[in-house]
Amino acid sequence: MKMILKNIPEKHGYYITGFADGEGSFNVSFRKRNNFLIRWKITPVFNISQDEREILAWIKHILKCGDKVWVFEVTNQQALNEQILPFFDRFPFQSKKKNFINLKRFVNQILMRRFNKFLFGEMK
Repeated sequence: MKMILKNIPEKHGYYITGFADGEGSFNVSFRKRNNFLIRWKITPVFNISQDEREILAWIKHILKCGDKVWVFEVTNQQALNEQILPFFDRFPFQSKKKNFINLKRFVNQILMRRFNKFLFGEMK
């Protein structure tokens, strides 16, 4: 487990999980790119939308990743795999959102297999 996760107090971790359970989402975006060899950019995303800037700034500070304040959003694959998914392993959802964590891992595996096949000429 990364040092960042080990340093998150349990009360903060479970609070963020509860907050993300109500206000967060996991999704995959598809964006067409005409000027690239791979025409579609497939991006797994975790985000939390909220009117209160302070709570999102605090979550960004605790998790040490994210790119905006009003919408806390993580699209960086490395941050998703090394910080976000392990965070929710340590502080798991109690709702059906726990299934999205497994779905996210499944999507990652598919994306990496397809990308590697494309790069190494195995894709038909």
